[in-house]
Amino acid sequence: MNRIILIGNGFDIANGLETRYSDFIIWLWKKLNSKYNSYIIESKSECIIKGLVTYVPFTTPQAIDPIYLIPKNDVFINLTQTSQLCRIRFDNEFFKIITTNFKNKNWVDIEEDYFSMLKKCLIGKYAGGIEKLNKDFDIIKEELAEYLNSELEEKKNSKICFQNIEQAFYITDFSSLGKDMLKEEYFSENEERKLLFDQYIKRLGFINNHIESYNLNINPNSVLFLNFNYTDLPTKILNIIRINNWQLDDWAKKPMDCIYIHGELKNQHNPMIFGYGDELDEDHKIIEKRGGDFLNNIKTINYLKTGNYKKLLSFIESGYYQVFIFGHSCGFSDKTLLNTLFEHKHCASIKPFYHEWDDKENIKHNNYDEIIKSIYRVFTDKSSMRDKVVDKTHCQPLAQQNKQ
Repeated sequence: MNRIILIGNGFDIANGLETRYSDFIIWLWKKLNSKYNSYIIESKSECIIKGLVTYVPFTTPQAIDPIYLIPKNDVFINLTQTSQLCRIRFDNEFFKIITTNFKNKNWVDIEEDYFSMLKKCLIGKYAGGIEKLNKDFDIIKEELAEYLNSELEEKKNSKICFQNIEQAFYITDFSSLGKDMLKEEYFSENEERKLLFDQYIKRLGFINNHIESYNLNINPNSVLFLNFNYTDLPTKILNIIRINNWQLDDWAKKPMDCIYIHGELKNQHNPMIFGYGDELDEDHKIIEKRGGDFLNNIKTINYLKTGNYKKLLSFIESGYYQVFIFGHSCGFSDKTLLNTLFEHKHCASIKPFYHEWDDKENIKHNNYDEIIKSIYRVFTDKSSMRDKVVDKTHCQPLAQQNKQ
């Protein structure tokens, strides 16, 4: 039995990287405002930042303070709300859309916004059409790459959480078929071992959510980190394990690999893939018929620019596997790939590691339900979903840097 660890943006955040959508938007406006503040010292004319915005100063130009201020209704106002400092004209319509809604967004939503704008292009509702949308989107991708590089450089010495990664197999995590495969692979060598496994199964009905009692003390044959981020934390994890031998723990002796399915920063041979991947959407057939530039940012097409996707297919065809979810929202922008992964005949278990936090009254909350709702939408075979997904009583929070 193998294991695939899905790495999403939540894993980067858990390890101290400020890679939320809001972090990126604040950084970008801070950068733009800095350019404007430098510009008005010498000029009272419009400040054009090519491809993004134009600052239109009022009669008496003033610096924008604080520097990370974001315009409301296309106008900058000072902290006391008493005077308008500057007006903004968006030259990048897509930037305007994601700025307007940034407080309630995450990475998957940006990609869904792109798909929504793509559908508007079909009916002529995006100014400039598909060519302008793709140009606007490309500029945002370039800014994102710059931001992530700067964030990695600033946090290059951050400590990485290894909890969860070394977890052995628990019998309660597996589907009916998965349990049969576990028995065949690890307990079929003699009658005594078979009897032991059958006793494990019988005990499930009598032990009430005591997870330690279900630990088989068996590690995956091989582990694949499937990284949906552009950052390099999985590679750092593998390097640390290989250099230090991880105190020769059994789990660290197994073959491990990583696929950057959405590309890598600063790697022209594995360029960033940022777009949309729900081929089951009702409007996708219409987009297919239009072809051309409408398909520029469809993930399935861009996957073929490297061998990563076929490498993933080879792994899942090689044997049964369990899926761990580390910080991935399982949203629609990755639906096609996730559906292939989750509904494959070799997928024996899907285990989400949820984000947990305390509110002001120290009451704990978590996002397990949100993850499950997204997984539910990915599956076409709902009975398979119910069998494969690990219930909340046997899941744990994703380890975070400040909670080690």
